[in-house]
Amino acid sequence: MMLPFSLLLVVSCGMAASAPGEAESARTPARRGHGMNAVEILPHTAGIVAANVLRRVDHWRDLSKEIVPVDPSSGLPPAGARGRIFSGNMLWPAGEYRARGDFELFGPKGKIAPVRKEGEERIYRLPGERTRLDCVATADARAPFYLMLPGHEPGELFNRAYLDLFRGRTDCWRTLNWTRIRWIRHGKGNDDPRWNMNPTWKARRGGDWFRWADAHGVPWEIQVAFCNAIGADLWLNIPHGVDSEYVQGLARLVKAELDPSLRVVVEYSNELWNGAMVPFRWADRARGEERQASFAGRKAREAFLWWKEVWDEERVVFTVAGNHASGWLRTHLEAVGDVADAVAAQMYFYGRRQNEYRRGGSKLDSAMLLEHCLVRGEGKDGSIPRVLESFETVRELARENELRLFVYEAGSSLAAYKGPMRQAAAQAQLHPKMGECYRRMYAGMKELGVELECTYSAVRALSSDFGTLFNMENDPPSPKWEAWLQAPSLP
Repeated sequence: MMLPFSLLLVVSCGMAASAPGEAESARTPARRGHGMNAVEILPHTAGIVAANVLRRVDHWRDLSKEIVPVDPSSGLPPAGARGRIFSGNMLWPAGEYRARGDFELFGPKGKIAPVRKEGEERIYRLPGERTRLDCVATADARAPFYLMLPGHEPGELFNRAYLDLFRGRTDCWRTLNWTRIRWIRHGKGNDDPRWNMNPTWKARRGGDWFRWADAHGVPWEIQVAFCNAIGADLWLNIPHGVDSEYVQGLARLVKAELDPSLRVVVEYSNELWNGAMVPFRWADRARGEERQASFAGRKAREAFLWWKEVWDEERVVFTVAGNHASGWLRTHLEAVGDVADAVAAQMYFYGRRQNEYRRGGSKLDSAMLLEHCLVRGEGKDGSIPRVLESFETVRELARENELRLFVYEAGSSLAAYKGPMRQAAAQAQLHPKMGECYRRMYAGMKELGVELECTYSAVRALSSDFGTLFNMENDPPSPKWEAWLQAPSLP
């Protein structure tokens, strides 16, 4: 008999193995069925995951703003290069930072001098509560090379404050945005092959890879270590197009390093149904005469069977994901066949369509917009009642095929509103009715029988529509975060 997902999580026991650089990992048995989607480790995000600030480096740039070529083996500029580590608009906390490596540190008012030296380390002190930083490499910047957050020791992987936010609170961590499967940036189109950065297992970046914010993403070893550290199950996305060596190498790694009391949810690629995403374009080019949904399902089945040759236990959950509002998912699931354990879809809500607001000539404010999210309109809309009704098709698929029912992404989706309506959408992020919307969404999941959901996404700046928390201090308070913390247990 197959136990419900949440029950299997509760009866599991044991302490997590220590992750590199962490004193110990704390396993809190999952009880709620609520998880989170990770946010890209980039300069524009508001959450500081890495204890070493320099892991957030996205690009090295020289003083003319041109990107500096890096050594592919180290990810660092060549010896003697003078390149700026662009840290965007991230504001760093006050305190003393321990540094090692040949670089200089700059703030808004110019160069920051170290306050003292301790052996081979330099100590920098940031006086304000939050400071913008840039770093400039002046010579050989190879190793060791770090700028540690206040209170953290060299070798620590993760910001302790970030761990504390999610340890014991989240049951699952979906690491899609750390693998860069769908990543498009700097004007590169969906068809640019340079953004499929993990073609073989041997060519991938391992756990000692210096940067976590570049096109290679966060190494799998680090993703596993993070889940061990917060006691959350790992939801991973196998990169599309990889071979059996890659899939089985990944399976061996996760089996060996993931805490034995934790589960792994295995999904193939991401949103293969979504024409705006790189995975769709890949499948559409490679399918030949075969239907795109069938081809993508066949490739997912192939990858799942490769994985099962290495690791096939109750705590490995193979998940098929698609759009709840189309027939693509049914065709895709048929191609995957009996290998799947769960079926998942997204659950995003919004108000009326933008052109309806324009035609009506109404002055939209945040309260009106959120009321439209809560109450079904006369025509097609993205209200929560309509989204929950549409999701019933996924529930029927799960019942027909005796599969568990998951939600791979969920939350508000107001970013598409433009012009004057954009201001109302931005103000809605802090409106109390936003919390009411999330509570209604989570209650609807429970009524539908959803066993696991991963809200999109963790800590992201207030200027984005997709952050559950807007900063690590929760200031100003996020109604989404409070609703997530208080969400009823699933199923």
